[in-house]
This record gives sequence, structure tokens and C-alpha cells, in this order.
Amino acid sequence: SIEHFFYRTLERLGISEEERKARNLTFHSHRHFFTTVLRKQIPDSKLRLVIGHKSADMINRYDHPTFDLEEYQDVLKVQESYFT
Repeated sequence: SIEHFFYRTLERLGISEEERKARNLTFHSHRHFFTTVLRKQIPDSKLRLVIGHKSADMINRYDHPTFDLEEYQDVLKVQESYFT
């Protein structure tokens, strides 16, 4: 049901199913975003527990340090409205 909610939220953001598929946006994609954002805010030991990985190597695969959080403030606001 979380995956369904994710796709419905993308539609509400104006991302059609066709565009979602073209951009390869999946629920798993959100895990990369989530890891990148949280890694800047909480210790890796806690982050590993939250995302379910035991090693720092796996977190490094999901973290995208060139990601500029300022460019995604609109996305964060929408997410906050659904998760709070």
C-alpha cells in the first residue's frame, strides 16, 4: 500500500505514469532520496537501522552527495504534508 501511495503522490505532483516510467521513478528511487537527505541530518548508525542496511558500503550506494537539497524544497514540503 505504501508503493500505491507513492505512485498516487507522484500523480498529484503532476508526474504522469508515462513520465514516471520514462524517468524510471520507482518507490525504490525514493530510498535513494531519503538516504541522501537523512545522511546529512542523522548519524550513519541510526540511518542504517532506518533503511535496513548493515554496512556503510550499502549506505554509500544509496547516498548521492552531489544532490542539492535546496533544489528539492518543494518536494520535501509535499512529502511533509503527507507524512506528518
